[in-house]
Amino acid sequence: MTDGLAESTSGARADGTSDAPAIACSDLSKRYGDESVLESVSFEVPDGEFVALIGRSGSGKSTLLDVISGIEQPDDGRVTFPAADGDATVGHVFQDPRLLPWETCLQNVEYVHGDDPDYDDDVGRRYLDLVGLGDQYDQYPTQLSGGQRQRVGLARALSVDPDVLLMDEPFSNVDEITADELREDLLDLWRDFEPTVVFVTHDVTEAVRMADRILMLGDGDLFGDVDVPLDRPRSIDSVEFVRFREQVREQFREQG
Repeated sequence: MTDGLAESTSGARADGTSDAPAIACSDLSKRYGDESVLESVSFEVPDGEFVALIGRSGSGKSTLLDVISGIEQPDDGRVTFPAADGDATVGHVFQDPRLLPWETCLQNVEYVHGDDPDYDDDVGRRYLDLVGLGDQYDQYPTQLSGGQRQRVGLARALSVDPDVLLMDEPFSNVDEITADELREDLLDLWRDFEPTVVFVTHDVTEAVRMADRILMLGDGDLFGDVDVPLDRPRSIDSVEFVRFREQVREQFREQG
């Protein structure tokens, strides 16, 4: 569990559902020695939204995800999870899936559950089934392709039933055909499970294809926040898609 650093600010609609954001980042700053990586970054993500975070290499994207997840602590500011009353379950998918090579696929999913008495092998099998690895429970990471290893990482993150799913350039280390399949699978899983997603990428096409909203980060500063006004499913070759993608690229070139 990832615990918010302050009291809940959650509210409720008339139908009893929360109108509070899933993630609230307030004036986040992070420094390593004399180097400032994040500087007063503030934004909110509504519950269930798919947000893409784009930026050049070294702009602080991965650090921001690590601060949201609690892997790193901010030097200033705070992260809260109001929609979860301050206590959100966070799943994290890394660029490198970070699998234990001496453990099977199923054991790698089990690993994040520790001694949880409510977890059993059927849970792990269910999520491996969902990501297309139903016949490879007992395979080891060295026996898998890059795309299959990333699927194990996704199954592991989903198996904690996350309120928030953080994804750090998850498809950048696989070939484009596999990446395309994984993008479609991820969108299907997002529609089924409805987690709030923050998806880091340096690829504007990928951001426009996947996200409801795009945040732009440059040198540790959030300089752009745009909604994606395109219906799903999206064709990357459509006139509307290409036009909007170029608008995003232009804003990024001008300000990033």
